[in-house]
Amino acid sequence: MSICAEHHMLDFERSHWEGVDKLAVECREHGEERLRWGTLIMKEKFADWTARHKLN
Repeated sequence: MSICAEHHMLDFERSHWEGVDKLAVECREHGEERLRWGTLIMKEKFADWTARHKLN
């Protein structure tokens, strides 16, 4: 439940970002996630994906 609330809070904050700041933060987050994902083996990718996509 708390994870879901945290995701909603982050979505709300992101919806209020504007301009260059919004683009800079989104680009940095996307780059960091791609780098992290690229270092994982298939088993770790599966575990990561299933952890982030749990059915409530």
